[in-house]
Amino acid sequence: MENWPTTPTTPAPAPMEPIAVRPDEAARLLGVSPRTLDKLIKARAIDSRTVGRARLVAVPSIAFDVIDENDLVENYPKLRPVLVEGLIRRTEVANIIASPKIGKTWLAHGIAMAVATGTPWLGRKVEHGRVLIIDAELYRETLAYRMRRTREIMGVRPSRGWLSVWPIRGRCVGIDVIERMIREHSKPGDFSLIILDALYRLLPKGTEENSNDSMTAVYNVLCSLADWSGAGVAVIHHTSKGDQSSKGVTDTGSGAGAVSRAADAHIVLREHIEDDCVSVHARVRDFAQPDPFVIRNLHPGWQLDPNLNADDLKVGTRGKAREAKPKPRDWTVAEFVGEFVTHEWRTRAEIEQLAVGRGLKRTNAERLLKIAEADRLVIRDPRDGRSPPVFGRADLKPQPPQTGGAF
Repeated sequence: MENWPTTPTTPAPAPMEPIAVRPDEAARLLGVSPRTLDKLIKARAIDSRTVGRARLVAVPSIAFDVIDENDLVENYPKLRPVLVEGLIRRTEVANIIASPKIGKTWLAHGIAMAVATGTPWLGRKVEHGRVLIIDAELYRETLAYRMRRTREIMGVRPSRGWLSVWPIRGRCVGIDVIERMIREHSKPGDFSLIILDALYRLLPKGTEENSNDSMTAVYNVLCSLADWSGAGVAVIHHTSKGDQSSKGVTDTGSGAGAVSRAADAHIVLREHIEDDCVSVHARVRDFAQPDPFVIRNLHPGWQLDPNLNADDLKVGTRGKAREAKPKPRDWTVAEFVGEFVTHEWRTRAEIEQLAVGRGLKRTNAERLLKIAEADRLVIRDPRDGRSPPVFGRADLKPQPPQTGGAF
């Protein structure tokens, strides 16, 4: 299998050796805040040591390899090889985003099986290549079951050595350690696709998902891994809480905005109004923007459903349909009087209670009653000493005074 670059005329960047610099300079070079740098050092994601009285931090050196524009155009005549048609290229980082338990892992296993066997995935051509799945969520028995079922559904079986799985559930291994171990135990070109499932379990200790500094550092590691290995790197990630239907594609995904900005492809699965279906929307960097499409859950696995409109998203918190609240009626004064003020004397509290029972707010009922009285559509009983006062329509005659009587 050929590694990127594929031709002698495309020079690869020279390997970067670490250099020791002061912490403030290290933070600037890495593009993180001093606070985030301290957390990375404490988590041993970055090496640091004291030399004399100075504290030094090891960071990759950056060569000032400026390229003339003519050389750039001549030496890089093509975009990087396509891995999944219209979505992912070799050496790119792609996010696959969906809410919990919607079927992200099944989808990722389908992509892995397609690449490992050279089989089209949901109607898209793929490059045949070796695949590595790094799974931090499932037990080996569950992984084995899902692989068997994916084989059966797709009707394929990868040859030995084309699809490898590294189960690390419960091992607390961060992205930084994973990148280092892949470099130590493989060589560039060994894999065409590396799948990381799932991002939240692979964040280095001390990383804050909502921090742009932290997530930029994480995606810098992912980009470094993709560039060194020559593989496309697919990252499984979850959505934030709440309704996702009204969000933009790149706004969908939990955590800092750097998660979507740093990736080359952002692929989002959101529930469709049709049961067991999801709409797939994507934003990509180096392809024409793909049309959204709908896939149906086969329990397990996914299948294209070309008969559904991908924009018909289910609305509501966590995908549950939300009933639309009826718009409150805008009552006129005349309607209010006709409905709640009759030819019988009623107290203010009785009138307001009737109005509240029909959906009005008590403050609105009180306001409408005052306006009606000012417009002489409603009158009070003119007899003195009546408490609380009673109201009726303007043509209502006053009650005759009560006379004393026998008990």
